[in-house]
Amino acid sequence: MKRFVQVNLNLPKTIGIELSLREQVVLSHITGLSQKKGYCYASNNTIVKDLSIPYRTLCRVLDKLEDLNLIKRQTKWAGHYGKERKIYVSPSVKVAQYNK
Repeated sequence: MKRFVQVNLNLPKTIGIELSLREQVVLSHITGLSQKKGYCYASNNTIVKDLSIPYRTLCRVLDKLEDLNLIKRQTKWAGHYGKERKIYVSPSVKVAQYNK
């Protein structure tokens, strides 16, 4: 299944934060994936494949986005099935994307 990424290049100006193009793409992708359930449940491996970026780069980008309070990651133990992670996008990012 192919996934498409919508990039909003005006996002950093709207929320007053400087982001690199790669950070904008990751944030936009996570925002798109969180549309259905209100959070993104895709694994790092899935995001890496979708965006064709190195795994370690994705980890650094997610850390920076969380430090800037643009996303919030929530991980919980799911018993026998391992861990379950949810990535929530900040309401300020959602407002900025809808008010283009």
